[in-house]
Amino acid sequence: MKKLQQKPVSFRQALDLILKEAARFRVDSETVGLYQARNRVLAEEILADTDKPTCDNSSMDGFCVRSLDILRASPQNPVIVPVVPGIDAGHPIEYLPEGHCAYIATGAPLPQGADAVEKLENLVQKDDSVTFTQPVKKGNCIRIAGSEHLKGHVLARPGENLTPFLIAIAASCGISSLKVFKKPVVGVLTSGDELVMHWENPKPWQVRNVNSMMLFQQICEAGATAVDFGVARDDETAALKLFERAVELSDIIVTSGGISMGRKDPFRNIFSELELEPVVYGVMMKPGKPVFFGYYKNKPVFALPGNMVSTAVTFELFVRTFIRKSMGLPAKRIWMPLKLHKPSFNDSGRDFFERGQLLRIADELLVVPVNIQESHMLSSFGATDLLYLHPADKVELPAGSLVECILLRNES
Repeated sequence: MKKLQQKPVSFRQALDLILKEAARFRVDSETVGLYQARNRVLAEEILADTDKPTCDNSSMDGFCVRSLDILRASPQNPVIVPVVPGIDAGHPIEYLPEGHCAYIATGAPLPQGADAVEKLENLVQKDDSVTFTQPVKKGNCIRIAGSEHLKGHVLARPGENLTPFLIAIAASCGISSLKVFKKPVVGVLTSGDELVMHWENPKPWQVRNVNSMMLFQQICEAGATAVDFGVARDDETAALKLFERAVELSDIIVTSGGISMGRKDPFRNIFSELELEPVVYGVMMKPGKPVFFGYYKNKPVFALPGNMVSTAVTFELFVRTFIRKSMGLPAKRIWMPLKLHKPSFNDSGRDFFERGQLLRIADELLVVPVNIQESHMLSSFGATDLLYLHPADKVELPAGSLVECILLRNES
């Protein structure tokens, strides 16, 4: 059996390879009702079923009139116009006689003959007449038919996240259900004889299994459905059975731990036995160098390093990107350049994705490196707003240096 061997590539190379694969791996679609559509990803176009507005209508509560009838109105020479029965929303009149005006509600259709609307607050009303003290420009306070969009106009495209507002737009087009991308099922496996469940009290040689919970939540936050398949102990036969079951029931498989150089690392050994061909195995980055990405039975497999921060960071950079891209969503979180508030150090010889906090001084956002950067210290993530890239070729970045930042606390 030929052992898997790491062939490290740069972070940029790894990300490009994974994005290309994600573009080829697309999940199926399904149809859901509008009440179940929030935060799903649209898999079809939403088309306008009518012109909107469907007719000229009033944008204000007021009185509609022929602009020529009040062309000479002024405070010194007011024009008194008799009123015909009014137009409430849902109760239109077809025609406005010359020399008359009519009450009109917001959104009500403009009757034939009227070409302007004046707001109530600019008028003096009596029971059977309205006094105009100024002319009203033709088209005043009128929404023109089709001014928002025409029938057949594309209002939303595949890949858009269905917000309450997009769902309302669909409802305005008479749509009751939408085709959306299915949420891929992502199977989670962790490994190690030292792991106990998070509710247990670990012995000194044991560790609570936090990665399963963290990955489960990261997967759901990315928009997929997570399934926890448990812990693969350092026994290849048991680990293989668990892995095969995850492959059977999942669209994407994510493992944590057991992929590095340890003699009993189960995933590295069973991937060798199953002859998985890596697309990526080893990335010149910190944390997370021994990350693996490949396929088994045409299903994407990510094997992440076991240290908790390494798991978190490699998921954010690679797995989340793949999941989002496969669903037609924007793959990356928001990347933006920001200045360092304090110096940053990196003597690893690898690209270092360091944890940082945002600091606002006056109108400028700055990055403060988190004091703890070790890959096993998960507590540092509690104060982390972003990851910033400290390139491999610079040992020290002084305060004021511009760094690429990945915002973690944002909706995308």
